[in-house]
Amino acid sequence: DRVDFYGDYFRIIDYKSGNAEATLSELYYGKKLQLFLYSLAIKNATNKKLSGTFYLPIKNVVNKADNDENIYRLLGFYTNDNDLIEAYDTNLCPNTKSEFVNMSLKKDGTLKKTDKVLSPSEIERLLNYSKDLSISALNNIKCGKFKASPLKSDSMHNACTYCPYLALCSKASNNIPFRETNKVDINSFGGTNEQL
Repeated sequence: DRVDFYGDYFRIIDYKSGNAEATLSELYYGKKLQLFLYSLAIKNATNKKLSGTFYLPIKNVVNKADNDENIYRLLGFYTNDNDLIEAYDTNLCPNTKSEFVNMSLKKDGTLKKTDKVLSPSEIERLLNYSKDLSISALNNIKCGKFKASPLKSDSMHNACTYCPYLALCSKASNNIPFRETNKVDINSFGGTNEQL
């Protein structure tokens, strides 16, 4: 893992050999809190602002063409501050897509809006949500609350699909239902979505 500083900002990069996609849904359901919790620690220690949280997929391929376009590209969430664009990719020009970051520019040179491009207040909401969810989990652990509530992501996969302890688990014998996932967007984290 790595932290980069740029002026009053910092970004966090986590190197991943497995699934490196970051989604609002995974954060909302508590599956990928790590980068936002790291970010809170860095923010509190340095008083700097978070510019982005990223996964960097590391694959064992010889030729970039042998794999998908995201190989060796930072995948994650970042602030919509156009002044930071050059810090991410000095070669990024209007109406192009970055080779290094999941970032694209419109014809006017501003960032193309996706669910990965967030305002500073939206990033704050994600940081606060991660903190609150972690505190809630910690309090439940302290109280001995370990209720089985596996997450079902789609009709083919759930939290139990690849679990090596499935034979020992009481989920099947106790008929414990899966938690269903719903569509998640930035509004799921409280507050209102700001327009760019």
